[in-house]
Amino acid sequence: MNHRFIKLISSATLLIALVLSFVLIYIKKFSKPDLTIVGVVNMADGLGRQSVELINALQDEVTIGFVPTAEPCYKAVPKPVKKIIKNVYRPFGDIVLFEECIWTPEKEHYKLLRTPKNEQQIRLAYTMFESSEIPKEWVYILNEYFDAAIVPDQFLVKVYQDSGVQIPIFLLPLGLNLQPFLSEKIKDKPNYPIVFGNFGACLNRKNQKLLVEAFYEAFGDTDQVFLKINSRYSQEKTAKEIKDFIAAHEIKNIQFTEKCLSEAEYLQALQSIDCLVSISTAEGFSIQPREAMALGIPVIVSDSTAQKTISQSGLTKSIRASLEQPAMRSWGTILKEPLQYGYEYNCSKGSVVEALLDVYDHYDYHLAKAEERREWARQYDYSDIKPLYITLIKPKEVVLSTKNKITEEGILYTSSTTLYTKYQKILKKYKG
Repeated sequence: MNHRFIKLISSATLLIALVLSFVLIYIKKFSKPDLTIVGVVNMADGLGRQSVELINALQDEVTIGFVPTAEPCYKAVPKPVKKIIKNVYRPFGDIVLFEECIWTPEKEHYKLLRTPKNEQQIRLAYTMFESSEIPKEWVYILNEYFDAAIVPDQFLVKVYQDSGVQIPIFLLPLGLNLQPFLSEKIKDKPNYPIVFGNFGACLNRKNQKLLVEAFYEAFGDTDQVFLKINSRYSQEKTAKEIKDFIAAHEIKNIQFTEKCLSEAEYLQALQSIDCLVSISTAEGFSIQPREAMALGIPVIVSDSTAQKTISQSGLTKSIRASLEQPAMRSWGTILKEPLQYGYEYNCSKGSVVEALLDVYDHYDYHLAKAEERREWARQYDYSDIKPLYITLIKPKEVVLSTKNKITEEGILYTSSTTLYTKYQKILKKYKG
């Protein structure tokens, strides 16, 4: 009898364990998450890193589902994040955060939402653009399908408002994983020869051609200074113009390469230079200057569009970008004829020459700000900025206000009654 009773207890215990395991598996794989992220996965690309680094930062704070807009590239993606990305069974969460372009001329990613605004969902678009006007398609999609737009720089708040976006617009700087840079030894001495560098995609707005011309005018072909440019991808015409200029002048102290660097190779490339140069005519946020600053490396930036925030830190060599020009965009290689989206802002070749010479002639002065640069850049690392993202997804309190603001203390202010009401419903679920 005792033996039979023990057997029954063991069977019941096993059954309970199996049921609990099934429940845990169901919760982990199939239950509705707090947050669904829609995005692309490719660690070699700025946009492709956003979803991965966001999931990595928030996975211990909120439950997350993921909807890919393209086949994910799992190279260098952390294993716990990979599991979340590969789980395709979860339904959309109460909050949906787009980390991908909502629309391009060949891809209408917003249609993954299936319907316009949903009363049971808060839809947020983390969005940026590199000129003074966003596409009219974006304006329509944001107003009809989303509850709020989240932009990484103050410059973009006005751009989106002036373009016709009527939903709330929140400022939330792009979170970055700067730990690989912050953990390295800070820059404390120059190379010989002095090395300037640029590692942006070779596009017209990135302005590498002007950089090459200005560098040659400043230094000629001397072996006392060197310029490294590497592009992970290029507009064919722009790359050819740079190569032709180098060849025509038989320049030996400028290296132009086109290679998609691994994380380790990119870090090594940054550490090999003495000054990063980013003289873009337009940026939506600008990651690389912040990464260089995290290493303590001197930086030259144009004060164009979103780079104005970096320029205003007072820790870079800033170049005035006052030459307004049409912002022509061909969406990579999609359009044969580019379209104009407002304006972008260029700097003169003379001002670039002056900046290059100033950093070269007074390098010790610029290098002396290394610690200050690192501390300024640190604010964008997820270890510092994560509380703002938690407030966006799981606010402690939502306040109806005249402003749209996210705070580190967990309070979200919004001018939208609709958004306020939706957040209140979600807050009741959390508290209930």
